[in-house]
Amino acid sequence: MTRTQLLASLFCLIAFNAHAADGPLIMSMDEIKHSIPKQKASAELVDGKFGKAVKFSFETEARSVFFTTNTRGNADWDKAAGFSFWIRGFGTDGFGGLQFIWNDDFAIRYDLCFPVKGTEWTKFTVAWRDLTPVLPKGKLLDPAGEFKPSKLTGPWIARPVSPTRSGAGEPPSALRHINPESGRS
Repeated sequence: MTRTQLLASLFCLIAFNAHAADGPLIMSMDEIKHSIPKQKASAELVDGKFGKAVKFSFETEARSVFFTTNTRGNADWDKAAGFSFWIRGFGTDGFGGLQFIWNDDFAIRYDLCFPVKGTEWTKFTVAWRDLTPVLPKGKLLDPAGEFKPSKLTGPWIARPVSPTRSGAGEPPSALRHINPESGRS
């Protein structure tokens, strides 16, 4: 059976530096902390850019399949301008996805779709306001406003559906660490 892989090792939404030892850590990917779906997906621990990483694999026909977590934001998230993470592909270009739930309201979700290219580790930096509200109730995140990042739960790891390849799985990739980025958004 064909599997696509999203190898993910998340730095953290709250670490302000590139290494966990340099700041507070929300979610280390040195162990598997996401819930693994019962079908169409798997996760395993592998070597990452810094320490370990979690390799998330999705079957080709996996749709609406998520690796979920109950990691909750806190006031430190509101002090950050956004977050960063590392991703590594395995030679085939495609996309990876993160999803956050706001204030435990599944009608207010935020998505991030990011490119996965090549085989080298690549760092992505994302401002809170760059997360896309999925449904009409969602508004842009604003640490100083009503829709604060501190009310987020996640990130969930998702296999986004490619708009150009119906049913095609995404290529293997590795995601390492999600860190908040200093400053205000």
